[in-house]
Amino acid sequence: MPVSVSKYLPRHNGTTKLIDLVERPICKHCKKPMKIVKTSRSIPIVGLLENYYVQKVYYRYGKALCPGADEPSISSENKLYPPKSDYDYEDYAKVAELRWSYKLTYEEIIFEMNKRFDILLNLATIERMLKVYEIGCSEKYKPEYVAKIK
Repeated sequence: MPVSVSKYLPRHNGTTKLIDLVERPICKHCKKPMKIVKTSRSIPIVGLLENYYVQKVYYRYGKALCPGADEPSISSENKLYPPKSDYDYEDYAKVAELRWSYKLTYEEIIFEMNKRFDILLNLATIERMLKVYEIGCSEKYKPEYVAKIK
């Protein structure tokens, strides 16, 4: 996957978002709060209004005598950006909106995203973003179509 040019533009305001659990987890064996064992390295992500960094927090119980110390660390689910992507879900939604609601071509989407949000995209990136949207729609409506066919 080519490196995104937009994540190196001066759209970054020093924001860092943590992918963290709402409250500190409790060990199911000894009923004590787990500790933060590590945070991932900062990953630059292109947001709709600004670029930001993302870090993921991992929890684990650290006492050697507790059976919970042998279990793998836990972390929260990533709801900010898709796996192996430089753009967050808001960018994906805006590209899908421009394509399907406003009926813009790929070139017009590139122009609009650059003009309105200062995000540089290419044809391959737009195609990949729209493919994710189409796959999501097919999974949502597929059971209805299968039921009609039967």
